[in-house]
Amino acid sequence: MMIIVLTTQVEELLQARVVRASFLDVQETDPNQYEVRSGAYMNVVNLSQKKCSCCMFDVDKLPCIHAIAAAQTANVSRISKCHPYFRTEYLRLGYAKSVMSKDETCPLPNNVVEKRVKTPPVRTQSRRPKLTRAEGPFEIAMQSKRPRKAHCCGNCGHTGHNRQTCND
Repeated sequence: MMIIVLTTQVEELLQARVVRASFLDVQETDPNQYEVRSGAYMNVVNLSQKKCSCCMFDVDKLPCIHAIAAAQTANVSRISKCHPYFRTEYLRLGYAKSVMSKDETCPLPNNVVEKRVKTPPVRTQSRRPKLTRAEGPFEIAMQSKRPRKAHCCGNCGHTGHNRQTCND
């Protein structure tokens, strides 16, 4: 039986990132820092501080593709680099305590009981309504994305220049 540590949606997101991370080149600079290259781009990942120069690791609190590639090189679990908020145990603990019912021994004042809360006034937008809804970050990430192919020269096949600026 497999123990599920992360929530299902986060695990699917990380699995999609693992596929994209397999195309990256990783070089260790010191035991905690790694240089991750994809074509002409380079990112620096610090696994102990959970930081990456692309800043996605800092914002999402989930390892980006660069951090996953570095973790695979360092033989570190990608799950250990996720924030505890994304763990199923943390989610279960949030619902573990019961919610207290209304205390009948302490009555509310009459002015509070008699007060009615009105709904806020709603004004319709003056422009044409949107037909499609905005997708969330998880929905965008879950779409099948392949890493971009590095552009290369038509003459020599190297990256970083084109046919017109080729020296060969």
